[in-house]
Amino acid sequence: MGKKQVNQYLKAYINRLTTDLSPCKVILYGSLAKDTYRLGESDIDLLVVSKKFEAMDEDERFDYLYKKTTGFPLDWHVYGLTPKEAANISPLNTLSEALRTGKILVE
Repeated sequence: MGKKQVNQYLKAYINRLTTDLSPCKVILYGSLAKDTYRLGESDIDLLVVSKKFEAMDEDERFDYLYKKTTGFPLDWHVYGLTPKEAANISPLNTLSEALRTGKILVE
C-alpha cells in the first residue's frame, strides 16, 4: 500500500463522516500533513469539528469517530470538538497546533 492508497482511505473516511455528521471542519495534521508519513510507522491524525458533537460526551465522540474507521487498515487518531470548543481551546492543548497549522480538508 502506498501513499495514494492512504489518501484514498482518508477521502473515503471523510465521506463517511460527512454523510451524517456534517462537520464544520476536518483538519489533517501530523506526519501525513507534513508529508513525512511512513507506512507501518505513522498514523492518520485528524481533528473533526462539528455542531453534532454538542449532544455527545467525549466517549461518545471517540466511539463514533473510531467506528467510522472500520475497514480501513490504518492507525487512526481522530479527535472531535464542537465549534465552541475549537474556538476556545487552550494554546497548551496539542490540538491547538492542529487548528493553527493543520491542512483543512473540509470547511
